[in-house]
Amino acid sequence: MTVNASLGSKRRRVAVIGAGPAGLAMAQQLLDVNQHIEASGKATSFDIVLFERRDRPGGVWTYDAEPGACVIRYDVHGRAYPLWQAADGSTAKDGDLAGRFRPPGPMYDGLRTNLPCDIMTYRSHPYPPSTDLFPARETVEIYTNTFAQTLFARARAKERLDVRFNTGVCAVERVPHRSEPDRDHDGWHDNAWGQGSTWAIESVDRETGSRKTETFDHVVLASGRCNTPTIPRIQGLWNFTGTILHSAWWRSPIPFARRTVLVVGNSSSGSDIARELAGYVLRTLPEGQGATEDWVRDCKTGGLRGPSVLHSYEDVNKPPPLDYDPRDPDSPDWTRRIQVLPKITRIDPAPHAPSSSSSKSKGVIHFEDGTTRDDVDAIIFGTGYAYDFPYLDQTKAPFDRYPLIPPPPSSPSSPDLEVQQDTTLRTHLAGTGAEPYKPPSRLAPFLTNLDDWSLFYRPDPSICVLGAPIRIVPYPITQVQSRVVAAFWAGLLDPSPGGHGLPRLDTTISTTLPERWCSWKEKTRRVGKESSDLGYPADTAYQNNLLSLLPTSLRVAGKDQDLEVAHDGLSRDAGTDTEGDRDGKEHGANEPQLAPVSAHDEGWQLVPRFRNQRRVDTKRLRRRMLGY
Repeated sequence: MTVNASLGSKRRRVAVIGAGPAGLAMAQQLLDVNQHIEASGKATSFDIVLFERRDRPGGVWTYDAEPGACVIRYDVHGRAYPLWQAADGSTAKDGDLAGRFRPPGPMYDGLRTNLPCDIMTYRSHPYPPSTDLFPARETVEIYTNTFAQTLFARARAKERLDVRFNTGVCAVERVPHRSEPDRDHDGWHDNAWGQGSTWAIESVDRETGSRKTETFDHVVLASGRCNTPTIPRIQGLWNFTGTILHSAWWRSPIPFARRTVLVVGNSSSGSDIARELAGYVLRTLPEGQGATEDWVRDCKTGGLRGPSVLHSYEDVNKPPPLDYDPRDPDSPDWTRRIQVLPKITRIDPAPHAPSSSSSKSKGVIHFEDGTTRDDVDAIIFGTGYAYDFPYLDQTKAPFDRYPLIPPPPSSPSSPDLEVQQDTTLRTHLAGTGAEPYKPPSRLAPFLTNLDDWSLFYRPDPSICVLGAPIRIVPYPITQVQSRVVAAFWAGLLDPSPGGHGLPRLDTTISTTLPERWCSWKEKTRRVGKESSDLGYPADTAYQNNLLSLLPTSLRVAGKDQDLEVAHDGLSRDAGTDTEGDRDGKEHGANEPQLAPVSAHDEGWQLVPRFRNQRRVDTKRLRRRMLGY
């Protein structure tokens, strides 16, 4: 074990913001590292405060049955912001300086995982053997809560973890910092072992309203990126007078009966919504079993209640990344009830002159291929979420010079100029009686000024962001990240070439290539987008190379690291379903319900074999078991 002797045995305070999957992983790994080093007394150990604005752990998997109204506000450039409407009419989010309102989570009842549950686990914490391979969201919520309660019980025995529910973080600021003489040619500070900073955190108790400010040595941003839903810029969206919804508010297709619905976005949420609107439903809807059966029947037979489903793809020339393509003749019959359209280019006001269709038109929607639709009643955006750290003021040091969330463009692009000059936007804003919306904090689709691993804040690695890479399996990856962060802050990592931090990488190699994550360099210049796009197998290489940085005492082998998936008995050449099963039933109703792999000792040397096998086989298994 390498220990930086200069760190001494001081106990340092760590603030973990968010008790979702990432925050729980961080708390667990800080306690694990404490356990490893306390006996020696030669390294830094930690006292941990876990902040959670909700009344329970779970983060993104916490379900809110009543999400409230979706209110669409527009800024001066015409960008739409979907906001939660609180009971008192406000749209403030808990965690702002008022601390008045906590937004609901993005989960809806009936959502199933799009990955096998046995690879969505924390290491060595498997699901029960009876769990469906692709479980419903409530199963994941229960799993996460069970992990949390076990962790909290362990922490109570050690008294090193202070868990604070119903506590919003209002502000995180770095107090006067030590001098930073050791800067490289990029202006980055090689802050050895993430030491030397002090952070002031203001929090509010949501039940009592009381506030306190405390200081910490380290800060973990584990609040995720599913707090602030985002809608892409669409010129003239404000002209549409029908229903506009983001997937965060999706709960049931039944309210859209007899309507023409345009779903925008063809990744997970958009595809789920289009599928349920088309009548392929794998759950009992909130309206009850009878209503669910009626919905499926009407959609399948073209009954009176069935909607017309349109689906706008990000790239109409590519199939959806996860689900069946309705244009593929081999896709199941239920996909035929979905019409694929290209991206929206603009929306014009509905014509004033009445006609057979335009008399009820809520706006004329133009698409990239030159076609238009004037019969759409509702637009549902499955377009994801933006990074949002409302408690982290990007105008204060060090973020004023090196922002985590980049500022918006200094000058609007030409479409925005058109928007600013659009009289219909001015008319819309005047008609609402509200000022143009100004987001209370910066939003962005990516983060900047992270290190080459999309983990530490490069100018000051006493603060880190968990789960920043996209196209990953969050539970195991954030757990590996957490182990490395805890070891780094404790001073246990071997020095890397060119400094004491994590190795720098060859940033000319794509983040989606496995070789990127073993391309250690002494110096690199990094600009532009910093949060990485991984996907498989790059995410395995990312984890394996992070684990290789750990000392041998923390990088132990596991009995289950070579565990393989048992043969499932399903032919890899099997087609879709039989003619009788092509619509309206669970695709895998007659298939064996495969048991998840139960790995109780995965160790910390590498990604176990079964996890890689599942990643390769995910799409086939999901289609066989769920039908999409």
